[in-house]
Amino acid sequence: MSHKNEYENVAIVVRNKLCSGCGACSLVCSEKCIKIMETSCLNEVSIDESLCIKCHRCLRVCTGYGLYQSLRNTEADKALPSDPGTIKSSFVACAKDLDMRRQGASGGFVSGLGLALLELGEIKAVSCVKQDPARPMESIAFAARTGDEVKSAKGSRYMPVSACLGINDLLEENQPFMFVGKPCDVSAIAKLKRYLPPLGNRDFVTLSIFCHNTPYRRALRDLFKRYNLPIEGVKEIRFRGDGWPGNLVIGYENGEKFTLPYTEAWGKNLSKIEYVPVCCLLCDDPLGREADISVGDPWGKEFAGEKDGYSLVILRTKLAEQIMGNVMSFGNMEKHEVTTKDILRYQHGVLNKIPSVAMWRNMYRLLLNYYNIKLFWHEMIIIPGIKNKLRYCKWFVVMLKKMYTTY
Repeated sequence: MSHKNEYENVAIVVRNKLCSGCGACSLVCSEKCIKIMETSCLNEVSIDESLCIKCHRCLRVCTGYGLYQSLRNTEADKALPSDPGTIKSSFVACAKDLDMRRQGASGGFVSGLGLALLELGEIKAVSCVKQDPARPMESIAFAARTGDEVKSAKGSRYMPVSACLGINDLLEENQPFMFVGKPCDVSAIAKLKRYLPPLGNRDFVTLSIFCHNTPYRRALRDLFKRYNLPIEGVKEIRFRGDGWPGNLVIGYENGEKFTLPYTEAWGKNLSKIEYVPVCCLLCDDPLGREADISVGDPWGKEFAGEKDGYSLVILRTKLAEQIMGNVMSFGNMEKHEVTTKDILRYQHGVLNKIPSVAMWRNMYRLLLNYYNIKLFWHEMIIIPGIKNKLRYCKWFVVMLKKMYTTY
């Protein structure tokens, strides 16, 4: 990847709404001039330009910058394949511990794997995400070193978090660990391995959670307003759990609880297009192709009556296969093999959105290239049908608003 002098640091990524807030740039910055700040949308970087030495290290580990270069330097996308990535083996699995299985969003596999690897001594920590104890509506990344700490992170967190910062406390230790994050987080960690010396020779395994998108932070606050819920006195927010697919549960200090089914909490609230970041609209990797292990939900008809939950697991590397062999012999998991065809069927929801990603990318190019009218009319001509053309115009307005609205 080439870096021209006109781009001094990741400010170019923030300006173009491609920052996912993963935190990788702040870890690799030798001058410590990059900080992560919380906005009503996502976590974004703040740069002290007076300290920046223009070394471009932050650009080298930034997944948003890689996307920016691709969109800026290539022609319009005609289509993008629904590529699940390398698959060494795949299966559905669950933790044998029923409480972990029911509280772990989808089968408790990720928590169960972390616990098993810690107990087997194969890793010394799990870099993961949990609810911020001091701020229940927020999430934090941390290094879990004990079984209890791993259990504290079970379940989904559908809010912005700088997942890469979870390895910060592990950099001075020459010990193996497991990193858990979204596909973009795992991609950033892979780049950090090349440019962050303390990480370069370390043994670690990466696990990606399947990702549809990370909603803006204000999505949760709008949900509170929509259901007339007080923000004061919130003690706990669980986005999923207590069975599969689970419920969103908001618990208050006075013991009261508000519950929404997953399909309503996510499908009718948090996943609305108005809450989807630009970088998520442009992403073609919902299944975490760069990870050693990818995990998500098996949304298949055969699981329609499932109440306790299963995880869909993809092993992508030899390291992943070796690890699973050891874990299965440990005996805290059960699994059933599935095929690549099954994966495509179980995850058709996120994979079927990828053809639309090409359209979103072309819209982004229109704005990136100062309203390229020629490209706009080219798109309008090749799109078949009046309804599709109107949808394109509607989506273009959505992208325009996202690009030029400051929250």
